[in-house]
Formats: sequence, structure tokens, C-alpha cells
Amino acid sequence: MRSSLIFIAFASLIINLFLGFKTQLISDTSNFYRVGKSVVNFENPYKNLKDAYPYPPLSMFISALNYKISQVTGLAFPFINRLIPILSFILLGIVIFSKDSRVSNSKQKIILYFFNPLIILVTTVIGQNDILVIFLIVLTILLLSKKPVVSGLLFAFASLVKIYPLFLLPMLLKAFKNKKNNLFRFLSVFISINLLFWLPFLFASFKDTLLSVFAYKGFADFGWGGIIRTFLMIFGKDFISAHLFSLKLSKVGIFLFVAFFFFILRRLIRQKDLFKLCSIIFISFLILYPNISVQYLVWVLPFYFLYKPVKVLFKYTIFASLAVVYFFLFSNPSLFGIEKVSTNLLILLVLQTITYLYTVKLLYEEIIHAR
Repeated sequence: MRSSLIFIAFASLIINLFLGFKTQLISDTSNFYRVGKSVVNFENPYKNLKDAYPYPPLSMFISALNYKISQVTGLAFPFINRLIPILSFILLGIVIFSKDSRVSNSKQKIILYFFNPLIILVTTVIGQNDILVIFLIVLTILLLSKKPVVSGLLFAFASLVKIYPLFLLPMLLKAFKNKKNNLFRFLSVFISINLLFWLPFLFASFKDTLLSVFAYKGFADFGWGGIIRTFLMIFGKDFISAHLFSLKLSKVGIFLFVAFFFFILRRLIRQKDLFKLCSIIFISFLILYPNISVQYLVWVLPFYFLYKPVKVLFKYTIFASLAVVYFFLFSNPSLFGIEKVSTNLLILLVLQTITYLYTVKLLYEEIIHAR
């Protein structure tokens, strides 16, 4: 099985590198390019590119590194920008299927991971680095009890690429139980690394930095906010008006998620499987927060590969992938090299709703089984 795993992983790597080489400077990749160029020129993106940069500092330096490599090698920035996410995708799969003894290493599950259309869409086609964040979270959990210093470092890096790993911090701290020395080591490293990255920007421009990162509300591409936005557009609202209305719902979503988050902590924290707790926290966010961007749909999937049957993985992948493809055919067909395509908002609404209802079903099953 190990030789099959390596062969499948290598085949996936080649395909993803080929797809990454064909991508263009579109979607969020153009923002990463602007941010990387700004940092290389010793500018502060939090101040100069407020519309383009809602991410923590490490993501900024990754974009700068990609920009510099692109300038030195002459390779296109969109391709360089996808190398770290693609490698993270492949390495995460190898870790999942070779390091954790609980995983049922069926060939079907391995193939479904390494050729997963949803992960490939988000990672290779769109160029988001969420799979890097999930990779760091998985490593954090695997090393949590034995190497708290390394674990704290990895989790700090995860939260410095994107903010949402902080959802998991109470769960991780609870996992230390009576091991106060390990808890202290983990927190010391985690806090120190965050201060090292954050303080220069906070001192340089405190308000701009906080507003750029923490005032970001996401986009209602999916979730119940996305369903409402599409529904409004069907009945005559233009995209901008429908989008602005969905953003107003974010406070409701934050309240719902925080309330459910405390329910998780009180009722489900006894669940010793941290991977399952991660999936429950992430999928509850997908359900309760209205403004779900496309890349958020990937968060839960690698954790599901650790314990869900192939049937569930296949259904979630198909529902979400069809919805994402149709969404981009509607909103940004150039992502697939198409100038214009005829789409129907009603079909988009149906696909968004099916994906949403299936995530609700998955969360319900998780809560029932965790009791």
C-alpha cells in the first residue's frame, strides 16, 4: 500500500503542477501579487492595500517570497504562488495516510484525496493557501502531546497565514489537561511568534492593521448568506446590492457561531478525538456564518479523510465541487479559460442549497455520535 500511496501522490503532484502552470493572474492571485510587490518595495499592505489584504503577516511574507522568486526565475507569479499550497496538499495526504493508524487506507480513499476536485479547485485553480493552514493544524495536533514547542510553533504559523485556526485554540489548550509544563511551552512559543510578526505592523499602523484583518466579513458565495444573495438576485436585485445585504447578516452569524461554539466547548469537549472536534468546529462555522467564501468549503475535508467513510467523502466532494464550478461559471468564467457562459441563477441556488443542507446533515450526525 505504501508504494501505491507514493505513486498516486506523485501522479497528483505532476497533474497539479501542470494545472498550476496553466493558471493566470486572476481572482485572489492578483491580490497576492500586489501584496508581494508591495512588501518587496518595503511598503505596508495594511496601510497601502486595505482592499486587497485581509490576512495575517506570514501570508504577506509568503506572497513577497513568491513575488521575488518569480522575478528571479522568470516564472509566472500565478504558478509560483501555487507551489506551496500544492506541496502542502501532497504532503498532507502522505501524512494522513501513512502516519495515522486509524485511517482506513483503501485505494478508493487515497485516490479520492489526491484527485479531489474540490481541493484541486481551491488549491491549484484558484490559488488559495487554506490547505497549507490545514496541513499545519494537522501537524500541530499530531505533535501536541510529545512536542509542545514544535506544536506551538506550527500552530502560530497556521494562525499567521489565516486567522481561523484561532477557533481551535481553546480546544488545544484543553487537551493539555494537567500537563502544565507542556501547556506553558506551547503557549510561550505560540504567543512569542505571534508577537514577533504582529507588533511591527501594530506599531506602524495600529488601526489600519486591525481593520484590514479583523473587519473582513468574507463573501457570501456559499452558506445561508449565499443562498439569500442568490435568491435576491433571482428576484431582481443586482449583485452589489445583494452582496451588501448579505454582509449585514454577518453579525447574526457571529452571534450564532459564538453561541454554538460555547455549546461545543461545554457539551463536546469531552470528545478526545481532536480531529473530530476540528471538523465539528469548522463545519458549524460553514453552517452558522452567512458569508462563506469558496475556499472555506475545504477546511473540513482533510479531517473527514481521517475518520469518515468513502461514501460521505464522495458525497461532500461532489455536492461542493459542482456548486463551486457552477458558481465560478456564473461569477468568473475566465478562471476556466472561458470568456462568457450562459448560467441560470436557479441552478446555482439549488446547488448552494444542496451543499448547505448536506453540511447540516453532517453536523447533526457528528453531534449525535459525540454524545
